[in-house]
Amino acid sequence: MQAEPTKTISPEVDFLLEDHGSIILLRPVSDIARQWVNAHIGGDNGYQPLWPTVTIEARYVHSILEGIQEDGLICSFNGEPQ
Repeated sequence: MQAEPTKTISPEVDFLLEDHGSIILLRPVSDIARQWVNAHIGGDNGYQPLWPTVTIEARYVHSILEGIQEDGLICSFNGEPQ
């Protein structure tokens, strides 16, 4: 009897991160991610024309990603979890 191959289940991604040079877009794709951006960033925090997608200056991205990871959420950049 052959053993069945094990399936690798990748965790659900909460955010998609898109690098557009000097501007980074952080797209919440789960309900918990949308709640997180409302609580930690807010749609009225600066110029956010794509809300709930968050427009971020590149220099602030690392701090925001640290907060996301500390809260146990998953962000994907170019299809790779960060």
